[in-house]
Amino acid sequence: MGSLKLKIITPTKVLHDTSVIMFTAPGCEGEFGILAGHIPLLISLKTGYIKLYNDQDEITEKIFIPSGLCQVKNDECTVFIEEAINLKDIKKQEIEEQIENYKKEILEVGEDTKLLFKLQSQIESLETIKLEASRSS
Repeated sequence: MGSLKLKIITPTKVLHDTSVIMFTAPGCEGEFGILAGHIPLLISLKTGYIKLYNDQDEITEKIFIPSGLCQVKNDECTVFIEEAINLKDIKKQEIEEQIENYKKEILEVGEDTKLLFKLQSQIESLETIKLEASRSS
């Protein structure tokens, strides 16, 4: 089975620049998988997990993303995202502290519904990450 080059890039750094057998990602139309030889593709990503697989079809890494864009061309895939959290790097205490900080901010928001929605969304994402990280350990 062939491999493809995967780059995961944020505005400030390259998180991954490696070869993988396969990866899956959360597309806006549903989860999709990419193997070597895939046709060219440009797709929007939604909140979820990018999963990297080895040649035994085992997940080697699981990376949480809030959204992004994925481009596949000539056995090279580039994922553009604003931020990412690798589940192997999760520290439960830090996640819980961040959730509490967001909850305190919610109490001080007032009438700003846009900010309220953003904070609630952040809390939901962190709760999901915390749950997924506890399953993985």
